[in-house]
Amino acid sequence: MVKYVGTDSLKLLKDNWFIFLSGTHIKLALIYTLQSMKITYALTALILFFLISCKTDEDDSTLSIKGITYMSESGWPGDIDSDDWRLNDEFTSREKQLFDTLDFTKRATAEPMTYPDNTIYSSTSTMFAPNPVSTNGYLLYYHTNHILNIVIVDNKYHKLLSNRSYDKQQLTFNFTTFNKGIYRMYYVIQDAQYNIVYLGHGDIEKE
Repeated sequence: MVKYVGTDSLKLLKDNWFIFLSGTHIKLALIYTLQSMKITYALTALILFFLISCKTDEDDSTLSIKGITYMSESGWPGDIDSDDWRLNDEFTSREKQLFDTLDFTKRATAEPMTYPDNTIYSSTSTMFAPNPVSTNGYLLYYHTNHILNIVIVDNKYHKLLSNRSYDKQQLTFNFTTFNKGIYRMYYVIQDAQYNIVYLGHGDIEKE
């Protein structure tokens, strides 16, 4: 016996089939949405982890200071740290950040510097005395028509003092309020056209 399906039954079957398809599409859409959300959350977590890690590394970075160049009040040297008070350093990106107003792409050819007795030093013509220091210390350098940019930091790169001077050969720094320990002075020397000609650093002990 053949049973015929009435119009109402066909309509009901059609509506149910549409509902089934619609439900399938909704399920697929929900699955796709959930998967997309998981990927988005995973990427967000990865980016946050990277940013936090970078900040942690930056916060935890510590200066490696081996020693100082000992200097008497009158400028007579004792034991010398050969890495200090030079003019041919190459700064790291972290060190460049201490001078955030300077353009490190503007470089000029460095000229040999001379002491007053005309002795030529290819890498150093800068000194700090006395070292160790208790109150006032003096930075001496033998250049003219130059701009001297200075930053003093602790062993965590915290900027404690900064100075910008034009065409001076002696600068005075007061260390009275500094705690006992070793600090680092960075200096960047520019010519009159603001080109960087010399980079260097020196370690200073506060006694």
